[in-house]
Amino acid sequence: MEGSRERMLERTPSADALNERRRRLRAIALMCGACACFACLDASAKFLNGHIDSLQVVWSRYASAFFLTFLISNPLTGRVSS
Repeated sequence: MEGSRERMLERTPSADALNERRRRLRAIALMCGACACFACLDASAKFLNGHIDSLQVVWSRYASAFFLTFLISNPLTGRVSS
C-alpha cells in the first residue's frame, strides 16, 4: 500500500513545476498577443496611409503608443498595472 502511494507522489508535479508551466504559457500568450498587435498596427497604418498624410499616420501611431505605455506603466505612482 505504501509503495503505491510513493509511486503516486512521484507522478504528481510539484508546485514549482506547475508555476513554471503557467509562466511559460503566459509568456507564449503574451508573445502571440504582441504579434497580433503589431500586425493590426501595421495594417491600420497601411489603410490610413491611403486616406490621410503619411506624417499624420506616423504621428498618431507614436502618440497612441506613448499614451498606451503611459497608462500601463503608470509612472506617476510608481506601480505597474497588471
